[in-house]
Amino acid sequence: MTTQYVWLCLFAIIAYVIIVDENVAKYIILLCKIIKLKIESFFLSIWLHPKNPIANLIVNMKARRIAKKFLEEMKENGKS
Repeated sequence: MTTQYVWLCLFAIIAYVIIVDENVAKYIILLCKIIKLKIESFFLSIWLHPKNPIANLIVNMKARRIAKKFLEEMKENGKS
């Protein structure tokens, strides 16, 4: 029960400061955007890492599909 009161007091203080000073609201919005960007960049760095086998598999599948289409177009044009 005390943790609920701690969170309530924390949000009440933040709400009071936001009401009193509008720059705090802008700061909190920017802080939330920065946190979101950091989380996205973390997951993208994991996803796009060259040693990630799942990402490599997906990239290889897409490359094979594109190569297959390219070879089919080459055969239709009579160049191969």
